[in-house]
Amino acid sequence: MPKKRTRTKVVYLGPKYTFSHEAASKMFPRAELFYQSSFRDVFGMVYTAQMHYGVLPVENSSTGPIAETFQLLVDQPFEAIKSDVRVKITGEMFIPINHHLLARTKMEVSQLRTLYTHRQPYLQCADWISQNLPNVRIEYTISTADAAEKLLQDSTGACIGSNVLARQAGLVKLSPDIQDFSRNVTRFVSISATHTKVTAACNKSTFAIIIPDKAGTLVRALQLVSAENVNLSSIKTLPIRDSRLFDLDFKDWFVIDIDEGGATPRFQNLVDRLSARRDVILSRKMLGSYAAFPLGPPPREARPTMPTGHRPQEPPSLLDIIAKGESELVEFKATLRYDIKTRGANKELGKVVGKTLAGFMNSDGGYLFIGVADDGEAFGIEKDISLLGKRNEDEFLSTLYQVVLDTIGEEYCQKVHPEFLTYKAKRVCAIRIDRSNKPAWFIDKGIQTFFIRAGNSTRPLGAKDALDYVLEKFRSV
Repeated sequence: MPKKRTRTKVVYLGPKYTFSHEAASKMFPRAELFYQSSFRDVFGMVYTAQMHYGVLPVENSSTGPIAETFQLLVDQPFEAIKSDVRVKITGEMFIPINHHLLARTKMEVSQLRTLYTHRQPYLQCADWISQNLPNVRIEYTISTADAAEKLLQDSTGACIGSNVLARQAGLVKLSPDIQDFSRNVTRFVSISATHTKVTAACNKSTFAIIIPDKAGTLVRALQLVSAENVNLSSIKTLPIRDSRLFDLDFKDWFVIDIDEGGATPRFQNLVDRLSARRDVILSRKMLGSYAAFPLGPPPREARPTMPTGHRPQEPPSLLDIIAKGESELVEFKATLRYDIKTRGANKELGKVVGKTLAGFMNSDGGYLFIGVADDGEAFGIEKDISLLGKRNEDEFLSTLYQVVLDTIGEEYCQKVHPEFLTYKAKRVCAIRIDRSNKPAWFIDKGIQTFFIRAGNSTRPLGAKDALDYVLEKFRSV
C-alpha cells in the first residue's frame, strides 16, 4: 500500500487568535497548527525537528525589528567552513496590524484602571495610550490572548487586541484603530530545520556577518555586496553573545537582507567574495534564502454600501452586515461541502464557494458568510464540521483554505480572512475577502474561468469580456 503522507506540522507564537496565528494559517493553510507561548519554545521545537516549520514575527513597520527572533537565529551553532546553521528562514509574510481598545462591557475610557497588553502592541500604540490613558496602570502580558484572559477577571480593565480576539473572547470595542501609525504592518517569517531547499523561486536571502573593529570596515563589507549589483534591502545589528566569535564587549552581528536568491550565480559570486575577504569578514552565517512576500498597492478593504452622508466612526459589525442581506459585497452560503439533500459531503459545493471567492477578489472584495441560508436564516457550520476528521473549527478553516488552494491557488489564501461568530444560536464562518491586485482565475479540471460579482450574484465572463475586464481592472499591475 502507498505510504500515507504526513501532514505538515507548524508551531507559532501563541496562543490562538493572535496575529501570529493568522500568519501561520495563511502561510500554511493545509497544516496542523500548534502554538507555544515563547519565542524560544517555538524555535526549540523547530530546531529539534518536532515541528516541520515555525512562524515568528521579525519586525514591525512602526517599532522596528523584533530582536528575539533574529537573536535566536544568529545565536545557534553553525559549521564554520560552510557557514551553515540548522534552522533557516524559509518564507515571509506581511500582516496588516489594527489594534483596538477592548473591555468586558461598554464603559467610558475614564473609568479604566488597568491596561493589559503585550509589549509589542503597547509600543505600537504608545502615543495614543499616553494621550488617552495617562493614569491607567500598564500590566504587561505574554501575549494579546493572555491579556484578554486577565481582562475577563477585571471589570475596570482593558486590553489591546484585534477584531478576531474581540469576537472570540466576547469583548466590547471601546476605541478602534488606536495604533499610532495607520500603516502598521508586521513581517513574519517561517523557519525550518528540515525543509530548507533553495529553489529558483527564492529571490531574497538573509545572512549575518561579523567585521573587524576598524574604521571603514563596514563600508568595505557593503561594497562586496554592491560589487555584484545586488540590492541590499535591510541591515540590522544584534549583540554578539558568543565570546568565542568575538572577545570584545558591545560588538555586533550585522544582519543583512538582500534581494537575491541563493540559487543564482550572483549569489554564489557574493558568497565567494565574502569567503575570500577574511580581512573584512571575520565570521558569517547564512540564515536562509526564500521567496519574498509580493509587495504592491494595499488592497481596498471591502465595505458594505452605506446610506449617503452616513459616516460611522467604525465599520458595521458582522451581525449588522448579515442583517442587511445579500448585495454586491455580501453573499450567503448555507454550507461549505455538506449536501443538505444527501446529508453527506459534496465537493461540488466547495467549488461554488471557490467561484464566489474568486468573484469577490476580481471585483472590489466583500464578505462571504458560510452557515447562513439565502434568506438570511441561520443554518450553521455544525453539519460541515461533522464531516471532518477532526470535528472542530480549526479543521473547518483547513478545509476552507484547501478549497482556495484547489480552485484558485495558494497565493490567494492571503486574500481571505475567516473568523467565527454566533448568529441566532448557530456558529457561522464570516470571510472577509480582499480585492486582488492581479486576476484570480477559478480552476476546475484544468480549465480556467474568470468570475466577477454582478449585483447579488457571481457570474463568469466570456473570453473577450474577461480579457477586456482584466486589461481595465488590473492595468496598473
